Amino acid sequence: MSDNTDVYTRVLRRESHDSRTAPAVVTAAILILLLAGLLVLGIWTLVDAKLGDSIAGFLAGENTTLDAVTLSLAAGIILVLLAIVLIWLAIVPGRRDRRSRSTARLAILADNGVLADVVADRIAERCGLDRGNVSVLIGRSASSVHVTPTSGVPLDSAVVADIATGTLAAVGFESNVRVRIADRGVVS
Repeated sequence: MSDNTDVYTRVLRRESHDSRTAPAVVTAAILILLLAGLLVLGIWTLVDAKLGDSIAGFLAGENTTLDAVTLSLAAGIILVLLAIVLIWLAIVPGRRDRRSRSTARLAILADNGVLADVVADRIAERCGLDRGNVSVLIGRSASSVHVTPTSGVPLDSAVVADIATGTLAAVGFESNVRVRIADRGVVS
């Protein structure tokens, strides 16, 4: 039997992180369009001498409706905003809402929504509640459980937290569980 932990690690990381190809393709397309525009403008200037003179006059500030300073400021603001977006995309960890675990024989990738549904189903079943009265959100480091009990039936938040923690531990994913029980119940 072979040990595939390196392969599993690579596949799980690829599946649990967003790709950076979309921002890279958009940036490359913008740069290609800018360079193509500069190339066309350069060739046009070589063919038509009056265009070159008018561009030089515009940059010198002669006979223009737009001031060169205003145009430069607008272009600078656009470039700074583009730079902020690209830096943000480079820094933010592009993680998807998924959890993974692996052993020597297999790798498991589970969506947080699926885990939340499993926890909510188990809480509703164990506490005798309607499934619609339990909502669970599973984040990167903590889980949040919101329960609306049946009117007149007391519900202990420690019991709900134990059920949620036990369910997550049973499927192999640990999380800090916070429980919120609604003050007003619903009629069953």
